[in-house]
Amino acid sequence: MRNRIVAGISDVTVIVESDIKGGALITARIADSYNREVAAFPGRVYDSRSSGCNELIRTNIAAMITSADDLLELMNWNSNKKVKSVQKQLFIQLSEDEQKIIDLLQAKDALHADELLYQTGIANSQLAAVLLQLEMQGIIKALPGKQYRIN
Repeated sequence: MRNRIVAGISDVTVIVESDIKGGALITARIADSYNREVAAFPGRVYDSRSSGCNELIRTNIAAMITSADDLLELMNWNSNKKVKSVQKQLFIQLSEDEQKIIDLLQAKDALHADELLYQTGIANSQLAAVLLQLEMQGIIKALPGKQYRIN
């Protein structure tokens, strides 16, 4: 029960050391089944305390990380990346709601979905649909923590 809670509330599950039958692997597999990010530090091949992490990496359940920078990159939390400005293309017609969202995101680096909801006045279900549509068109990008930015 505890493993399911941890896997469900975490944006990323990081495994540092685990035996091949360690409890951390249970949490990692649950997180993977919830479509959550899983990361693991690799270890020595013959060390039993590293066999679980190595197995997660080998089976592509976990991304290999070796430093905090790797974790920041995995979660798209790098603040060094510059946000590209959206150029209005001739072939894309944006609805009024889509344009409101684009205008707000151009003014900020990233905005939380609740802030977009508040500032645009769009209904919650409609906002989710518009955000998904913009994301599918490649105009915006969803970040961890219900944050959105211009792609």
